[in-house]
Amino acid sequence: MIGIGANVELFNLKFPYIPVYAQAGYFNSFDKITPYVLAKVGYGIYNGNGAAIKEDSIYLKGGVFMDVRAGIGIQLNKSKSIAPFVGISYMMFQPINETKDAMDYYKAIINAGIVIVIF
Repeated sequence: MIGIGANVELFNLKFPYIPVYAQAGYFNSFDKITPYVLAKVGYGIYNGNGAAIKEDSIYLKGGVFMDVRAGIGIQLNKSKSIAPFVGISYMMFQPINETKDAMDYYKAIINAGIVIVIF
């Protein structure tokens, strides 16, 4: 499967991180039990108006977004399956500082859940 998407990450309730991404994955809808793998790569927007936000005494803007998930797909009937998964998201932020040697700021977040696949 391939596609594009967007979602909202809420690790800061005042300013959500909104990644927009391309995704590619594997899910075999013909088998009762199948591997489920999905990878997303894109850009995360931090603060909808594009202005930098002060976090941990530095000012940050959005940056690279990556997410990888893996699990097992279980067929429920001919048109529906569920796929419990675990994964990791990598969110990079661009620091806006006076100095040019500022380090990139990023967060890695472990995620888990259940996907419902309808085909």
